[in-house]
Amino acid sequence: MGVWGALSYNWKSELVFLKPAGKKGITCNNYLEQILKPVVGPAFQGQKGYKKGDAGGLYVEDGAPWHGVKKVLRESKKVLGILRHDRPAQSPDLNPIQNV
Repeated sequence: MGVWGALSYNWKSELVFLKPAGKKGITCNNYLEQILKPVVGPAFQGQKGYKKGDAGGLYVEDGAPWHGVKKVLRESKKVLGILRHDRPAQSPDLNPIQNV
């Protein structure tokens, strides 16, 4: 089981306890169905109390394998209106969630 959360300067998400898919553990599909579609996508569409502000908002992910580099996951984020900020791999110092 994994735990996911997000934060912004004016918002924080609920904690989500990811349910893994069998013996494979947490997969890209789990991330899409349990995080991106029900939480992140709606937040970027102005629901869930998230306000992007004048400059907009960017979604930052760490190097967890289920965040996915697969084309289908990148396309799903575009369809959901999730604007991503790409960070270099292995860059925990650049990710504010690491300090929380």
